[in-house]
Amino acid sequence: MSSLLRSTIIFGLATLVLAHPHHDKLTEDQANAAVDSILWIHMFLQGLVWGVLFPIGMMLGITRSKWHVPLQGIVNTFTEHRGNTWSIKDMQHTILGVLWWTGGILGIYLSRNNQRNVVPAVIIFLTGWAMSEHAQALMISTKVHAMFGHTLMLAGVTRILEVVYFSPTFASENSEDDRGSEHTLADGHTSAKHLASKAFSYLTPFLLVSAGLLFMSATDEELDYVKDNEVDHVTYILIVFSFSFLLYAFIVFLVNMYTTTGRNAAGAVTPNSKLALGADTENIELRTGTGRKWYSRVPNTGNRRRGMEEPTHILGDDEEEEDEMAPGPRL
Repeated sequence: MSSLLRSTIIFGLATLVLAHPHHDKLTEDQANAAVDSILWIHMFLQGLVWGVLFPIGMMLGITRSKWHVPLQGIVNTFTEHRGNTWSIKDMQHTILGVLWWTGGILGIYLSRNNQRNVVPAVIIFLTGWAMSEHAQALMISTKVHAMFGHTLMLAGVTRILEVVYFSPTFASENSEDDRGSEHTLADGHTSAKHLASKAFSYLTPFLLVSAGLLFMSATDEELDYVKDNEVDHVTYILIVFSFSFLLYAFIVFLVNMYTTTGRNAAGAVTPNSKLALGADTENIELRTGTGRKWYSRVPNTGNRRRGMEEPTHILGDDEEEEDEMAPGPRL
């Protein structure tokens, strides 16, 4: 879609929205009137933004700094106020929009050159704090919103810890270390830090899934029904978390199925795979029963320069090579 067409559609929708009258109080005839096209457009856009774009934006915004986070904030800055009177909710929702686009700009700038930063996690934390203090008409609604906010805050904290303490490390292309070689494999035993990082990385997505379900379960209609059935907020919140466990288990199952079946299976052969090209380098070296390799790692250049040389193990018959290179007897 060209930029001109996108601009035309945006301005056309903006004209329709501006032409739609807003009323703080509706008469009985207006309340019973049929839903007009503007309201249908508004309902569709709200469902698209909050049901599709916002969850995707939360996940991408907390892992990678993209433009959708500040753009969502700009939209909220100018769309969360209705009528002529500024209520507390209007002010809170509007300032949250300002927080998102200002923090999003900082996060994008700090993420230049593919650098990780904690700004998206801080934005999630502040959003959670605002939601935890977001007063509602019903007490059960206030409690659910508070739990939603606390879950977001915990997700922000866990993401900050993941970025600071469990940041991934990649071997450089010019690394002379044995683990970075194209012809050798890494050590047989995975480090404890790597295992801890893998286990900890599941926590932030689970908390975001739980926060999303809590947010969708905090509407006035749902909570009115819960209150009418005399269900307390503790039971209701635990029910939502139970569904989040099931949903996250299904998500992890689908991800695992994608990575272990089909063309991603261990024995799969694709036209572009190394197996099809005859370059299987996955298991070219034998290991001992303990998972270690046959030979010791060759020390890197830095250690040799500092005089910290270790005996280098060479595969082959050293004595035969030395005999061949030795000068023969003179006649």
